[in-house]
Amino acid sequence: KKKLPRDFFTCESPLIEEPAMDIGSGKYLYRKPPFLDTTVQYSAAVEKREAFVICRMTGFLNEAALFFKRKHCNGRKINVKKEISMHDLPE
Repeated sequence: KKKLPRDFFTCESPLIEEPAMDIGSGKYLYRKPPFLDTTVQYSAAVEKREAFVICRMTGFLNEAALFFKRKHCNGRKINVKKEISMHDLPE
């Protein structure tokens, strides 16, 4: 929640990119915590659970942003491009 840009719910802000199709496939069994040079290993079950949450939250946030834009951006151009990469945002 801290990584979401403060201006996400505005008419001009783009939506969040969809996660990669191979998320939860066993390819990402690790995570690199912020400010550390080490990685944390995951089990396949943990990876699938976290992949599910990432996919659902991305969808929910994009739906909420579209709802906001349709209700509050009267006559203004709304940005519906999926350009925000959560992976690339600062911690």
